[in-house]
Amino acid sequence: MLTTTTNDLQPRNISNYVGVVSGTAIIGGEDREALLAALAAAADGIPVAYERLEREARLLAMDRMRDQAERAGANAIVGLKVRHEVLDATRQVTLVFAMGTAVKVPVW
Repeated sequence: MLTTTTNDLQPRNISNYVGVVSGTAIIGGEDREALLAALAAAADGIPVAYERLEREARLLAMDRMRDQAERAGANAIVGLKVRHEVLDATRQVTLVFAMGTAVKVPVW
């Protein structure tokens, strides 16, 4: 499913706005030990292990958002936004939230 951060799909025209869709994923919890080890081992910059966990969580949140859009009858998503919210700083649990507008466009 085509997913973009822009609000349109030029040169295609959006034929129908289906609605807002979203998906979430959590970093932390069972991954806490891996996160702590990665952060402790980092001399500077973002640890590779944390980047991997963040990327996996972001992709999972986006997949869940796309599934919701597909169930609603959309074939594309515009206006994608991805946010990270710390739920529990002590336990290092972070919510990854993907949101966009599900739309219908003419078949490519």
